[in-house]
Amino acid sequence: MSRSSLWFSLAGLAALLLAACAPQPGAPATTAPVASQQFTQVVETAPPSLLPPSPAQAKPTALPSDTPHATDTPAGPTPTPDLFTYDRHASQSISPGGRYAARVLVALPLSPDGTALGEAYHVQVSALDFQDNSQQNVIDEWRNYGLGLTTPSVLGWSADSRAFYVVESGVPDGCGPPFFENLRRVDTDNGQSTQVAGDLGRAPALSPDGSRLASLGEGQVLVYDFEIGEKTSIPFEAPAEEYWGGGTTWSPDGERLLFSATLNPCGASDQLSSSLYLTDLSSSSARNLLEADPRLLAPLSWPLDDLAQLGDASGQDYWLQVSSGQVSQEPPAEVAAARQALFDFFSALKTGDYAAADGLYGGSYELLEANNPDVDPNDRAALLENACLINGFQCLAVYRAVLVDKPAQGEYRFRVVFEQDGGAFVLGPCCGADIAEQPPQSEFVYTVKRDEAGKYRVIELPVYVP
Repeated sequence: MSRSSLWFSLAGLAALLLAACAPQPGAPATTAPVASQQFTQVVETAPPSLLPPSPAQAKPTALPSDTPHATDTPAGPTPTPDLFTYDRHASQSISPGGRYAARVLVALPLSPDGTALGEAYHVQVSALDFQDNSQQNVIDEWRNYGLGLTTPSVLGWSADSRAFYVVESGVPDGCGPPFFENLRRVDTDNGQSTQVAGDLGRAPALSPDGSRLASLGEGQVLVYDFEIGEKTSIPFEAPAEEYWGGGTTWSPDGERLLFSATLNPCGASDQLSSSLYLTDLSSSSARNLLEADPRLLAPLSWPLDDLAQLGDASGQDYWLQVSSGQVSQEPPAEVAAARQALFDFFSALKTGDYAAADGLYGGSYELLEANNPDVDPNDRAALLENACLINGFQCLAVYRAVLVDKPAQGEYRFRVVFEQDGGAFVLGPCCGADIAEQPPQSEFVYTVKRDEAGKYRVIELPVYVP
């Protein structure tokens, strides 16, 4: 396998891992067109993959050893060309409180035709403190190419935002599942990193409070408890066929897990299917909810106690009632109403129906009034029109909306990707900044809230581009 092929395989993995680079579309059929899977403002985080990777005609590789060890990477040559001339990829994860950020930058020397040059590539992980405007490099090194290559990605944050977790992720040579190793905890106060675990297996996912990590081994769910320093395993009945595990998702209370298993992953596309499992940590048990389902359903999120959002291989959304195991294409009525308002608001803006958009917007007009002093502040449709056509707000249709949580009664938050020119909208650096300073962003959190009249309205304005 060539290095360039390896890189593009890894790029596919990155798109799967970063919730944010190019998620599949999934919208209500009545509001937006339906076109695979990181954590506030969402900027290219690294959640576990939401959908299985594309199959290839080869045998999957064996799982890595479960024995923790550090990943030693041979040092590469001292860089002679400027990294700005390299093919660079940047991502960022903002802490829950918004004070800190973890940034990842990968630079690969590529020729114009996309083939690899030289023997090494460069990776950097940085911890930023926006309050005192400081930055500390956690990783800043050259790595040699091998049969595959690994890059760091951020899994998530501790509950107090004082630490984030970084894992090395990659793809093997040939058809094999993505692998993860060398999990480290990075202290935002001093930038020091401490290894937590060695080889993790598949589809690692951080618990909602950041205190535990779950991943998939061969026929077992592995749970690492950072606070007590223990690892437990919960067996599950693995499929008889070859499979890849993925889509590990925690319940809101951190006591249960959902994950999927893609069967016959290296076979032809018409031979693929998936199973869905529910794990209860308190009883150390796991059971099968769906078996060999041809829709290839995998968890996207688990936002409510008894409701999880799933996605299929084509980007269509499904909804799982966890207690019964029932799967439907329609969410509960209240969620459906909030989600519909989200799609309708942005659809109205895109099509120029600003009066309808005004009826679906429940946020402040103060910024638009300041930007448009010549417009009557009572003419809110005109304010929205200027926002879209003059002021730089990106009035785009929703590409996909994943339910994040329910902060309060009658209030829902969604992780949104917008459609632009047939693909996902990406907010790049502005005002002369570099991607290392302002990593690209393609996911944005939007709140939909029910008003006193019972109507759901979107609280935030569209994405602004200076």
